[in-house]
Amino acid sequence: MLPEYPAQQELWQRNTSTLLKEVLDLRHFQRELETRLREEHAYLLQEQNYSRQLEQKLADSQRACDQVESALRRSTDEAAWLRQQLGGQKRAEDLDSRVEILATLNESLLKTTFGTTAMETTFQNKPIELSQICSDLQRQEELIRSLQLSNRHQEELILSLQTAFDAALLTSPCSSSCDCERATIVGASSRATDGYFPPLPPPSGTEAVSWSQGIGEGRNLE
Repeated sequence: MLPEYPAQQELWQRNTSTLLKEVLDLRHFQRELETRLREEHAYLLQEQNYSRQLEQKLADSQRACDQVESALRRSTDEAAWLRQQLGGQKRAEDLDSRVEILATLNESLLKTTFGTTAMETTFQNKPIELSQICSDLQRQEELIRSLQLSNRHQEELILSLQTAFDAALLTSPCSSSCDCERATIVGASSRATDGYFPPLPPPSGTEAVSWSQGIGEGRNLE
């Protein structure tokens, strides 16, 4: 019911209009809050989805890093084995050239000192040494061929590993940390392909004895 007095009616109307305005403002503010909450919820869902995508990419990158590290270890082992094989090949070629030089020198010394007849007699008296030299030369040739074949296989393997390594680096975020190791392996391979080999160790065992005997016989012939 409305108040009986006009002053009270006017006050009641003002209070009523003020309350209605506040109610309308509160409803408007409530709608704004609900809209903002919906927007925040949608944004939160997007962030969660993006976070899951980042976690998946991180897991993929970790797997790629593990694969690259495994390929690097295999490449390092293969490069070390290849250097050993190339060193053995160089040593075999060295031994072959020394045998040829000693045989040529021995033949020239025999021709110069004793003539053809004495040389033939000397070789007839030592058929075992000649057959041993021939067998040694044959073994050295077979070893050289096997090492050359192994060298070709290893070069093809290194090229395939390098291709896989480059492809993995293009999709991996740890490519910057792997560049230095990759440069080291490529440098070692290029040095090997350029003809660089580690210094040969001195002959040991039966090889040293056979070399010393051959040199001694050459000196005795002189």
